[in-house]
Amino acid sequence: MKILNFFLLCFTILAFTSCNKDSKKKESSGLFPVVQNDKWGYIDKTGKLVINPQFDAAGFFSENLAVVEISRKFGYIDKKGKIVINPQFDYPGGLYEEYFLPPSLFHDYGFNEGLAVIKIFNRYGYINKAGKYAVNPQFDAAKDFSEGQAQVKIGEKWGYIDNAGKYTVNPQFVDAGIFSEGLACVKIGDKYGYIDKLGKIVINPQFDEVLPFSEGQASVKIDGKYGYIDKVGKYIVSPQFDWADDFFDGLAWVMIKIGGQKDKYGFVDIAPLVIFEVTNWGYIDKTGKYVWTPTR
Repeated sequence: MKILNFFLLCFTILAFTSCNKDSKKKESSGLFPVVQNDKWGYIDKTGKLVINPQFDAAGFFSENLAVVEISRKFGYIDKKGKIVINPQFDYPGGLYEEYFLPPSLFHDYGFNEGLAVIKIFNRYGYINKAGKYAVNPQFDAAKDFSEGQAQVKIGEKWGYIDNAGKYTVNPQFVDAGIFSEGLACVKIGDKYGYIDKLGKIVINPQFDEVLPFSEGQASVKIDGKYGYIDKVGKYIVSPQFDWADDFFDGLAWVMIKIGGQKDKYGFVDIAPLVIFEVTNWGYIDKTGKYVWTPTR
């Protein structure tokens, strides 16, 4: 029950994470991590076991490799289940050890653009597919590469590096998201805006929460409501929703509350889980027109 409840908690966290949400869609590998008798393996789309459960944790495949855990150390396997990078790295997620959650539910794992984030001796760096260091462990935190750059943290500030480990944007932000469609969301003070790949602010920090750009628009929150802006910061859909996800195939998932009632809260073993019992969900197109009126 603990692990199920914690799964639910983390799905909620992922759904409502600002700025650092990964807008990249996962590749189709045909293999999916499953757990059986507390060990993780992989099935195909028919439910047939392809890689027998043998790992303590397992992530989705990315660029033909998947992260796995054996005895609290992390390495990588290929699609045949063969270990190609020996488990030797620490868990980079910083979750409670008693309630370990497999990285299959998180964005910041696996290979992206040929490199993967690793943690060792409490420092973050990047390895290539041969398991060699491409960027030596030196950061206090690090995220996946996207569009040639990755967010890294030194002290309390985030900046960006290229795949050689050279800074492209010096650490200076309270928070920093992935580059998507040429822009990245960053937090300055207590507000979010967007920068280009040279670190120039192109949309001034003014929002309470933001998501990366997707299909030319980004979800932003201001004064308690979500709407959508274009790449110069102009509203395409005015703030009116209680939640607004990013666009995919021309549609976006949005939420409105019923009758102004407050969210309901439940509890799991280690943290409160937000349960939206009085909300309606629907879809809008890029003009803000409902294509599916919010229902529950």
